Amino acid sequence: MKTSHLALFAFVLFISLSPIAVMRIQIDWARGAVGQADVLYASRDLARAWSYIRDTLPPDALVLAEDALLGAQTPAFTLRRVWYGQMNETPNWKEKRDLLIKLLADLPVEEARALLAREEITAILNVNPKYSARWQEILDRQSWQAVSFGTVTVYQRVGR
Repeated sequence: MKTSHLALFAFVLFISLSPIAVMRIQIDWARGAVGQADVLYASRDLARAWSYIRDTLPPDALVLAEDALLGAQTPAFTLRRVWYGQMNETPNWKEKRDLLIKLLADLPVEEARALLAREEITAILNVNPKYSARWQEILDRQSWQAVSFGTVTVYQRVGR
């Protein structure tokens, strides 16, 4: 009899904590790396930027999106690889997340440029206006071309 009561207690405890666990996962996801972009609804500007990437960048292009959610969706709409995207499909995901956070915050400009060159980034997808000034600071105009689609900018490496 005690075993059945213990099993019932465990079952009730499991059921009662499940919604809390689900809520915690959702909160963690929403607060995720680099402040998740609002890509559950893709704006016309973002759709136009994705079309531009698909239509103009070479098939082996490597796109840097500003966060994991945007990076996870970009390959589906552009048929191009991303540097940082879905956790299960991005090698060294945590290290790349940390690097991207530092890149967008306070990585010295020369180190940021070296990182983009070393990782062979072909294009950068800028959807968050708070990072626009940072990208303009990092990217030198002789090596990168900016193409704007309303609120979204694609920075494309020149000569690629």
